[in-house]
Amino acid sequence: MIKHEGEFIEPLEQQSTEEVNPGSNPTQSSHASHGSAIQDLIRSTLENQENILAGSWQASVPQQERMGRIFDLIGSLLLASQNQPNPLDLNRMIQIGIRFEKEIFEKSPSKACEDRDFAGA
Repeated sequence: MIKHEGEFIEPLEQQSTEEVNPGSNPTQSSHASHGSAIQDLIRSTLENQENILAGSWQASVPQQERMGRIFDLIGSLLLASQNQPNPLDLNRMIQIGIRFEKEIFEKSPSKACEDRDFAGA
């Protein structure tokens, strides 16, 4: 779960398929739709990358795993920027997370190397 400006954004695998329940708190609905927009952006970015990786070890990595790593990176950026006088905005952090994950994902010669690189990130 990522916290940004007092709101929590849940990764896709933790969110329910029904974002808004009758009688739910409107603030919670707003947070869920914000998280959903981030997930949609990440998902569409990853889907556009899939054609490039056909036939490689990367093709066997589930999209959910990649999304989770991107959310972890964004969460780390949010934590690191909390007490900074001029923190990056959320959109910039999302783009950095996507780009960083893509670079490691595409350049790693194997899944084991990718796991090792992310563990050291």
